[in-house]
Amino acid sequence: MGDSEDEGSIDLNYSLTSAVSDFKKGIIYYQKRKWKSAYPLIKRAISKFQEEKQAKMTLECSFLLGNILLQLQKYINAIPYFELNQDLAQKMSHSQYWEISTFNIAYCSYKLENFDKAIHFFSQIDSNKILFINLVHYYIFFGRSQAKLNNNEEASENLLKSISLLQEDSKSSSKDQIQLAKVFSELGQITFSMNLRDIKRKGFQFLQTDIFNNRINQSIEYYLKSEDLWVKLEDKNQQIEILQIIANIYGFLQDYRSQLEFMKRALELAEEIHDFQKIISILQYLTQFHKKMGHHQEIITLLQHALESFSQYVYTDQLIIAEFRYQLGNSLFHIGEIKDALKQLFAALNTYQNVEIPLENELDTLYLVIKIYKAQQEHENQAYYQRKFDSLKLKIQNTPLSRESRIGALEDLWIFTQNGIEIYSYNPNLKLNPSLFGGFVSALHSLSIEITKETLKSFVIGDSRFTIYAEPKQKLHILGRSLLTVPENLVVGILRRINQIFYEKYEIHIINFAGNVTPFGNFTEYLSQVDFNLL
Repeated sequence: MGDSEDEGSIDLNYSLTSAVSDFKKGIIYYQKRKWKSAYPLIKRAISKFQEEKQAKMTLECSFLLGNILLQLQKYINAIPYFELNQDLAQKMSHSQYWEISTFNIAYCSYKLENFDKAIHFFSQIDSNKILFINLVHYYIFFGRSQAKLNNNEEASENLLKSISLLQEDSKSSSKDQIQLAKVFSELGQITFSMNLRDIKRKGFQFLQTDIFNNRINQSIEYYLKSEDLWVKLEDKNQQIEILQIIANIYGFLQDYRSQLEFMKRALELAEEIHDFQKIISILQYLTQFHKKMGHHQEIITLLQHALESFSQYVYTDQLIIAEFRYQLGNSLFHIGEIKDALKQLFAALNTYQNVEIPLENELDTLYLVIKIYKAQQEHENQAYYQRKFDSLKLKIQNTPLSRESRIGALEDLWIFTQNGIEIYSYNPNLKLNPSLFGGFVSALHSLSIEITKETLKSFVIGDSRFTIYAEPKQKLHILGRSLLTVPENLVVGILRRINQIFYEKYEIHIINFAGNVTPFGNFTEYLSQVDFNLL
């Protein structure tokens, strides 16, 4: 339902009596939460009340219309009604409507990601005099709006006030406990972000300060409190997410013992709930961790257990299994278990032989087999697998990828602004919340620049690789999803070309971007004219 002119329109014979009748009918529907039935009746009535300068009835109608649109998540249409209601309530000294409408303008602005406006209206409300709105919600959404603009100290102050109120309520519901767990997690993120901000401002010497250490400890404490609540709420998915975050913080601190402890706990939970994708993701993380540390025996123990347990899953990604067999074979080779190493590597090669598309992972496996036979001075076997390696490498170079879409080897494509607003997507097969996903990618990218001085290039989820491309000093992040079977350098080439085309077509709109994504809607037409397989 839109807020179009024909909805609630009136004719010349529409009387004040008819308007009152429509208003009363609309109230009945409103009380039954039949928003779409109530809306046109009340909108028709408000038009007559405004025409007749019936301020009190206009006040009632504007409040109801704003709330209906709010319930329908039509925030941009709700705001004018709340602004009208706020203005009338101010003139009529109606404190209840003024307070609620001011909050709702701020809340709708928050949902529309207009955080400056949200903060402006939240600030109009005196928290010490709040009578009609939920004080917890006031502090939470005020704090979240401030956090979005990196006003982290003010955000922390408001979120902590919401926590105090939630903890004071001895009869808090599970819904309140969920809210509390989320706020603790947000505080953990905000406190960590404050450190990142000061590292950027003051340099890496800030890492040695008491302020940095206190914030890090506070951030971990907030996350632990969040995790404890998720334990009580028996939400293991949320627990896993928090444990992984804590592990990454300890990794940032180079406290590898704690990093490993929390990631192992995350793995145990993933195994308890039989979440194969989370198990795979954590195993890949742990394998890379141990590989970097030279812990080959730990890799062997970890992957042998994993490979034995994978048979219980209905869905098992054989390419992932092959990857783990390669890593297991590599670690067995490093500790001198040559026979067992070759057994794992040959099992991986058998899997790759069943895949029609030649894979670079198979090349890596063949290379390790050649290396083992060379070390063992088994020249005949070395030569045999060298020929297979050379043949596969040539095949990979000469095999064109099938073109199943207008973007070549990419399965999906997103283009985001630096602050994570999605301005274009091409038929995504993944159902993702664009604002959350955009914020996630933007945060990852910013974190990698600020801490490592290098940009994050890609990350793997399941059988997909997400590759991020961003030109220095430009305002966009381009994200492509491809299968792991696609060489990453090819994906980067496609994303580079897409970035070039996008800037050629829309540079003026990108420079002056203020939230309107309409100009970018025809980019698909330009994509259809490019053969990305020629890159």
